[in-house]
Amino acid sequence: MVLLGSQWRWDDDSWRDPALRDFINTGSKANVVVRTAGNTTNPREAFAALGTGTRSGEAPNGWHLGSALRSDSTKVSGINRFGSRLSALLNVEVDAEGRESGNGLSYPDNYFQNSDPSVFTDLLGRALQPGSVTFVDMTVVPRSQQVPMLAAILEQGQTLGWNTMAVSVADADNADRGVPRLQAFLGSGPYFGIGSATTASTHRRGMINLPDVTATVLDYFGLEIPTQVKGQPVYSQRDLGIDGLASVARRAAIIRPAQNIFIPILSAFVAVVLIGGVWSLNRRTHPNLGDTWGRPRSLLTFWRGAGTFVALVPPTAFWMNLVPWWNLGPTATDVAAGEFAWFGAVLPFLLAGVATLIWEGLGLASLLGPLVIISTSSLIIGVLDPWIGSPMMLDSVMGTQSTIGGRFYGIDNMMFAIYITGALLVSALIYSLASEKTATPLFIVLVLFAIGVMAIDALPGLGADFGGLLASFPAFAVLFRKFRSQPLKPLLSGVILLFTFGLAGLLTYIDWLRPPARRTHLGNFIDSVREGKLGTVLWEKATQLGSAGWNPWVVGGVTLAFCFGIFLIVWPLLANWRNPYRRDYAWLLGSAAAKTNPDGVRLTLSEKAFLWAWATAMILGTLLNDSTILIGLTGFCVAAPAALAQGAHKYLTASISVAELRAIPSPREM
Repeated sequence: MVLLGSQWRWDDDSWRDPALRDFINTGSKANVVVRTAGNTTNPREAFAALGTGTRSGEAPNGWHLGSALRSDSTKVSGINRFGSRLSALLNVEVDAEGRESGNGLSYPDNYFQNSDPSVFTDLLGRALQPGSVTFVDMTVVPRSQQVPMLAAILEQGQTLGWNTMAVSVADADNADRGVPRLQAFLGSGPYFGIGSATTASTHRRGMINLPDVTATVLDYFGLEIPTQVKGQPVYSQRDLGIDGLASVARRAAIIRPAQNIFIPILSAFVAVVLIGGVWSLNRRTHPNLGDTWGRPRSLLTFWRGAGTFVALVPPTAFWMNLVPWWNLGPTATDVAAGEFAWFGAVLPFLLAGVATLIWEGLGLASLLGPLVIISTSSLIIGVLDPWIGSPMMLDSVMGTQSTIGGRFYGIDNMMFAIYITGALLVSALIYSLASEKTATPLFIVLVLFAIGVMAIDALPGLGADFGGLLASFPAFAVLFRKFRSQPLKPLLSGVILLFTFGLAGLLTYIDWLRPPARRTHLGNFIDSVREGKLGTVLWEKATQLGSAGWNPWVVGGVTLAFCFGIFLIVWPLLANWRNPYRRDYAWLLGSAAAKTNPDGVRLTLSEKAFLWAWATAMILGTLLNDSTILIGLTGFCVAAPAALAQGAHKYLTASISVAELRAIPSPREM
């Protein structure tokens, strides 16, 4: 029996009745992602999606759940239907005289929608027969009666051994457009285990997709699950409990408005810090320095701290999900999503500020430099998160939203941008310590390190990031070529790209060879290609930003602001490059040192290599992933402030030799 409801959620008070909770805890439960073609789903769209097992409500070759259930009468003896709107779900066929074909009973809405719970339960008991399946549209039942009716059905089902799925299939009523929310799923009976439900679609305890319900119905009757169905049967894992599921649903509700606030705030912070840093450190903004001036240590210290602070915000936006910050604020989830989302948007800035104050206050910034904390904070999120089940990635203020249902495991595109930036920075930092004797063994160690970074990102059981491998392998290849001061010729570039695609294809094929219950989206991609849906998949990825709920005005506005900010940053830098004496930034060394070092502090070999490699990763990542420009923007929000912090640090710690000081002419000699 499949009970289909709307707006049942673990994070409201509907499930607080102790008797009902006892019944629920004897089954398998999860949050279910109900998004179909739009960001919110009403029952009509949900029934169409369940009938085809796809979000779009359409299936290749006209496959349909109702037809599949009717095709084998030895396994399915009849299909009972309570509700007139279930025609789309069951693909009901009507003959010339208006009679429905196939075995089973059909009841209109008014026959049961106002029934007493005990009366309706008795009616279900008479309708249920061995080998039959019963679908009930409970969205037509008044909301005040739905939970009591569910409780009565579960109690009777437990007594008589019914296998029951109660699932909320929509986050909006009728034709309304509500707010995306995770919904409730409950499986009760001998077929279902006890604990938290999951599927091979999500690989996440306590989380399933709407098409997984279609696959579960087929699996229950031993019917084949065709490749057209984009779902997998549910199975049980260790229990999260109702409170744990409610906490996950609450975080998902709060993170959406928090994310809409956070991205513009972060973009504004990055722009202000970079533009302010570049212009205030430029010689042209200080025309009255005269012939003698000291090194502006206070100014350099400020911008080192400001750059470190801003560069730490993106990684802390993931780190903060290790503690349940979303359980603070108003008790009611909907109230919290409206009044408390600001805290989720501000928390990364607070954490980054605390880390920067500690780093500067303990003198570690002067001793180790800002890149140490920035690079390790960025690298570790990608190294750690896949091993512990991706709690930082899912529903992060910069990551994938579970209500959208695109990704529940591994490393997503935003995390990849931060992760690869941290990995390239760590490599550059380590290689900068190399001497003539240690350069070769250190180079080999870094190659092994790069292999480990890419393995974590790409392996199906860890990062499962197909697009990340396509960007990270060429980036590391460029990094190592530049470490050796060797040019990257067109032929070699082509070979690197071919090898990258071949390696990604091999990992995808290996994942496809695994059983369907263990595959990730990598292996499923091969099935999409075999079905002739490559063009559809590529189009969906190209338009993912819009379908995932990102406001196009926000994305467009941030992109335009980014381009304008780049112009303001590059303007004084271009003027500096055209200056034959290069004195615009040399003044940061002080007047005496600037006279013998008109070029200021030059970029080192490892820093130049990092810039080439990072640009390669961001360009390829933007072109080859469905998050497009957001990958480049995310990486920029780490790398650019880090460059400002490192530049200020280098001028603070630059030392001038005695010979250079003696070579400075005295005022009399001048």
